[in-house]
Amino acid sequence: MANDIVFNQKELWVGGRESIELYATTDNQKFKCLISREAIDDKYGLTGSKSMTIKAFKENRDYFENVAKKLIQSGRFDRNNEVVIRYSDCA
Repeated sequence: MANDIVFNQKELWVGGRESIELYATTDNQKFKCLISREAIDDKYGLTGSKSMTIKAFKENRDYFENVAKKLIQSGRFDRNNEVVIRYSDCA
């Protein structure tokens, strides 16, 4: 797996999965990265609204991209190239 992983700059709230979605690419592979609301809220002690979760993600985007990179590099994604980041990945 190459080390050059590039993330798109647009994130999307996926209400049905209570997650923020963004995409990463490396070489010829594209990965869907889902950062769970639980991961963001628990990491930053949030108990409020979805807008607070999104704000915390945007303010700490680099951190979550680094977590996603580590998971991709270690091969922790499903056969559809989906990476799900949970709180346990952020501890």
